[in-house]
Amino acid sequence: MRPHRGAPKPWNGAGGCPARAFGEVGGNVAGLLRLDCDLLHAVDAAGPVAQRSIVRWAAHRAYTEAGLSGIDWIVTALDALDLGHDMPAPFDDLRRTWDRFFADRTIPHTLVDSTDGSRGGILKQAMAVPALFDAAEQRACRWRGRSAAAAMVRA
Repeated sequence: MRPHRGAPKPWNGAGGCPARAFGEVGGNVAGLLRLDCDLLHAVDAAGPVAQRSIVRWAAHRAYTEAGLSGIDWIVTALDALDLGHDMPAPFDDLRRTWDRFFADRTIPHTLVDSTDGSRGGILKQAMAVPALFDAAEQRACRWRGRSAAAAMVRA
């Protein structure tokens, strides 16, 4: 995505990355601010085509890392995202998605620590689910770098 430039510059709360500018984003944008402020600004400055690609990549990456990218009903939704189609059931409704998610015995269950390390016992696969909703929302609504970054953070 970008050439290696050494260690990323985290936001230190004193300057460099204005937290207020990204406050409206939602998601775990604060986590990305702490990890790599420059990356957040680069996504914010990218054009709509690049932002769409980033959001799609982030959703795919989240589902791949969670071990969900080979599950047929999830593959269908990821394909719909790539093609710019409406989300198929159950991804057309968040509650139905969660119902299907927890009923599907083929979904792995891997417990991990939270991204900030403050809590353990979080279901890794469940952390990926919002990435597809975020990506689908971005496709249908607004294509701002801040919004794209919010979807990316979930990956």
